[in-house]
Amino acid sequence: MAKNDDDKKNEPTHEYVSFEDAMGDKDWGLIFDENGKLKGMFIPKDLTDSPVPQSILHICEEFFGVDLEEENLIKRTLH
Repeated sequence: MAKNDDDKKNEPTHEYVSFEDAMGDKDWGLIFDENGKLKGMFIPKDLTDSPVPQSILHICEEFFGVDLEEENLIKRTLH
């Protein structure tokens, strides 16, 4: 059976997209190493002085034990 145009739109693409290309101007991103360990966080250029979204704070603390509101965290890397 031939696929219609709607079916083709829902198919996953296998084209490589870099992290930078995948991110929008106001998108935040978590960065992991090859073992899934939290390595860092991408902060949008225009939002560097903005508070970290609550959902990201929750994920980092709940799943990785990292409190992004800790004062000393800014002075060290996550990995």
